[in-house]
Amino acid sequence: MYDLQGRFVTDFQLLDMTDSTPILECHFWGNGAAAMTANTVIKVVEGLSATDLVLHRPRIYALDPRQKIGKDRNYTSMAIIPPLLSRSGLLEVLLGTSDQSVLVVHEAGNETLVEDQLLQKKLGAPITKFALAPDGRFVACYKKDGVLTVMSTSFTSKVIDFDTKSASRPITIEWCGKDAVIMQWRNTGLVMVGPFGDWINFPYDSSGIHIVPEPDCCRIITSTSCEILQLVPAATVAALEIGSTEPAALILDAMEAFEEGDPKSDENIRTIASTNQLNEAVQSCIQAAASEFFSPQQQRLLKAASYGKAFCPDLDPTEFVETAKKLRVLNEIRHASIGIPLTVQQYNRLTPEVLVGRLTTRNQHLLALKICELLRLKNERVLIHWACEKVKRMALTTSTDEEINQTIKNQLGKFGRISYLAVAEAAYGIGRRRLATIILDREQQPDDQIPLLLKMNEEELALQKAINSEDTDLIYYTLISLESRVIPGNKSSQDNFYRIVHNHPEAANLLKIYYRNKISSQDRMPLHNLLLYSKNYMEAGNAAVTQAFQQMSSAGKTQFLKESSTLYTQGKDTSFMRILVDEQLDLIDLQKQLEKRVDHVEQINGINTEFTTQTLHGTLTSLIELMVYDEAQYRWVDAELQKLVKKFKVSEKTIYYMKVEIYGKNRKWGQLSKFASERKSPIGYRPFALVAIK
Repeated sequence: MYDLQGRFVTDFQLLDMTDSTPILECHFWGNGAAAMTANTVIKVVEGLSATDLVLHRPRIYALDPRQKIGKDRNYTSMAIIPPLLSRSGLLEVLLGTSDQSVLVVHEAGNETLVEDQLLQKKLGAPITKFALAPDGRFVACYKKDGVLTVMSTSFTSKVIDFDTKSASRPITIEWCGKDAVIMQWRNTGLVMVGPFGDWINFPYDSSGIHIVPEPDCCRIITSTSCEILQLVPAATVAALEIGSTEPAALILDAMEAFEEGDPKSDENIRTIASTNQLNEAVQSCIQAAASEFFSPQQQRLLKAASYGKAFCPDLDPTEFVETAKKLRVLNEIRHASIGIPLTVQQYNRLTPEVLVGRLTTRNQHLLALKICELLRLKNERVLIHWACEKVKRMALTTSTDEEINQTIKNQLGKFGRISYLAVAEAAYGIGRRRLATIILDREQQPDDQIPLLLKMNEEELALQKAINSEDTDLIYYTLISLESRVIPGNKSSQDNFYRIVHNHPEAANLLKIYYRNKISSQDRMPLHNLLLYSKNYMEAGNAAVTQAFQQMSSAGKTQFLKESSTLYTQGKDTSFMRILVDEQLDLIDLQKQLEKRVDHVEQINGINTEFTTQTLHGTLTSLIELMVYDEAQYRWVDAELQKLVKKFKVSEKTIYYMKVEIYGKNRKWGQLSKFASERKSPIGYRPFALVAIK
């Protein structure tokens, strides 16, 4: 597929490479195409619009109607009903059959649904050519016997049968608006059939004619011209028909009489006003002017409307003003240099915004800007498209990046605030990365700049702009995007990421917070590696300690504590932290020995003997509780208790307070009394009395 400038957009494979089946017939709609192959399988492709192609590849699937078509029943013709016009909301394919019926084929989940309309009695002959009305309500069927039949698309009602008395099938059959069908035969020209069976022949050289149906007319494209065949609008008939006595015709005569200085003009206009039809006459002249293609005739009808409007003080002038604007636009685009001969109905249906978009796509930027100015439409899309095209054209010359940037700046600067994102992306798309970076500097929104900078691999610049924005979310977005680019196991890629982050302390601090919040036993390495890269051994050791106390097993805890001790050894001013960790390791070793001394690691009378899960204070408490529980059985505990006290320099007062509390809690008053009388208490005897009272 190619755009209007002939540039490649995308390609897709409708048939398998190994499939040599020829395509017999193909029909297109706005967003796709359907092709009938020689083996009676319909290949469908959807998603060909510009918007869809930006987001994803076209969707290709097959419809298989062979369940109701075979050797004894062949297909004779094909048409499609686009999803927007079909009853089901899906693409529907109409197949005429050799047994004088019609099959409606569409997708149903992963299957093909084929509905036989059973039209043998209504048709009387096989259909050889279809044409769908622009609104999708009716379908014109040309049959093998030369009769044109128009039916509803539900095939429940027949509108007309018209016998063309032709033995040959027409080359083309299309709709002209909503109520006439036009057919083309070789050496016959064009035949148009109206809704009541009336017909008219238009002589044309049949070679090189192409008919394009439109909602209100049809275009006849020849080798030298583009002509429009249209039902004459009612307003035009009322105003311009010879001998017309309609109010619009009378006001037109009155205006011409006024211009010629005829005093009867005033009498004529007041006669119309006396019948209360002056408003209607003015509106009819406005509508007739809008329907005209000939500029002098438009001016004549608008003059008549303006003349009549002077006698209608209560008439809203908005319609007159809007019609004048429409005609200015339509006359410009109908010019041969533009080549978009729209009718006013097509213009209204299309909307000015879409028309501006189409002009922009055709690189008619100046005209598009003038229309935006006239109709007060937003012009940013036009300006951005112009800038993109300008960049692409100038890139083919010897212009430098600075010259191209200056040209864009000079032209767009006068229009105020404009997003330069698409312009920068266009420059990057043609390989001018430096130019893209220069243009992107003019973009005022960092959240628009950063995705493109990342796409351009301007990683450090992207991070710097995120930091300058002072938007935490944007900084995190940039950091996570950069992290996702790190190749697992590739030290060079990893070091490059850490280098970029390390160069920006604000980003490094945020990344540390992010890693700490998501740290787990399986996901500790990002924070560890970041801290080691910056040689921050204090924080790396702290992180290892945090990880150690999240472990369920003593082996895992010991592993992380040893790692933290090693990290503290490498750092400066971390000797105190290393001593604390080493003491914790010694405590764990002693706790393991204690666990081996007890009978089992289950709780004994509510006493926690899983020492490796406890702190020093908890371990001392458990040992004292064992002594209180059974002093004879656990006599060895006192020696272990003293070992811990000496090893970790626990004060005598602390041990006294702990023993008093535990004796009292377990109501061991005899042992408490004995303990109080063993020697002079270093904490006095008040705690003994308080625990007894309590």
